[in-house]
Amino acid sequence: MNLQTKHAISFILIFFVLIGILGFFYYFFLIYKGTGNTGKKTAFNLIDFDGDKKTDVVIYRKNSGAWWIFPSKGDEPYSKGWGGDPSDIPVPGDYDGDGKTDIAIYRGSTGAWLIISSSKNTPSSKVWGGDPSDIPVPGDYDGDGKTDIAFYRASTGAWWIMPSSGGAPSSKGWGGNPSDIPAPGDYDGDGKTDIAIYRGSTGAWLIISSSEGAPSSKSWGGDPSDIPVPGDYDGDGKTDIAFYRASTGTWLITPSSGAKAYGVGWGGAGFTPVPGDYDGDGKTDVAIYQASTGTWWITPSSGTKAYGKSSGGDPSDIPVAACPHSIR
Repeated sequence: MNLQTKHAISFILIFFVLIGILGFFYYFFLIYKGTGNTGKKTAFNLIDFDGDKKTDVVIYRKNSGAWWIFPSKGDEPYSKGWGGDPSDIPVPGDYDGDGKTDIAIYRGSTGAWLIISSSKNTPSSKVWGGDPSDIPVPGDYDGDGKTDIAFYRASTGAWWIMPSSGGAPSSKGWGGNPSDIPAPGDYDGDGKTDIAIYRGSTGAWLIISSSEGAPSSKSWGGDPSDIPVPGDYDGDGKTDIAFYRASTGTWLITPSSGAKAYGVGWGGAGFTPVPGDYDGDGKTDVAIYQASTGTWWITPSSGTKAYGKSSGGDPSDIPVAACPHSIR
């Protein structure tokens, strides 16, 4: 083998090593940004407008259509007017896939989704829904790292989903009982939102796994005051079944990791559950919103001291939480 051939072989080997290193770092860049189907995504809808992987405290002031956003990284709070119609429901999500939450509303009177892209700061609209019984259930059903437009039609029990990846819209009959509340989440940990309902009349959770297509059920709840609050409380990348019992202010959580079910006393009369990852450790934190004072009371899963944060207080304020379909 002559010297020229040896140099050529060395160059090729170095080239492929560099490609491997770049690919390795790009993979972890995707995980950090939360974009792309890496298979390791947050198992709940993170309300993160500043892109720091922590839940931001946000309220939607229904009487004026103003969004008040308190960034978790400590930047100055700011407001944005988007909404104002009496039928508007806040439906924030990462519709453009840039790792930041976009301001969005669902206008029930027309079925229009009105979205402001955080990456381009441009508004867009899409009509999807409009029946008086429609409940918006945005989520990443196709696993492409972008929030999909979707609604649950309570009158028929049908889920109508429009994939952001450009595939054909789909519908799935799952529910229909008058006590059913949609509770979508990534229960199987495959990076896609699963269709799920909580049946208040029986306390049953009825879930369709997106990875297997097989339905499953779990009884957890049943008290008339129970509110489903699914989230990833154990940080294993799968949504855990959980509810908030308003009559006692107790959170009852069944970890998907198989750990023992447990309860947390945090709340009571006049409080609304607002779960989210406020400390950025990859686990859902137990949190409540006190409407009478406009205060958020948060217990970080990382073990730091519980704290309160004032953000509202107007009677029309709606806390923009991780599971809006469960608390409105």
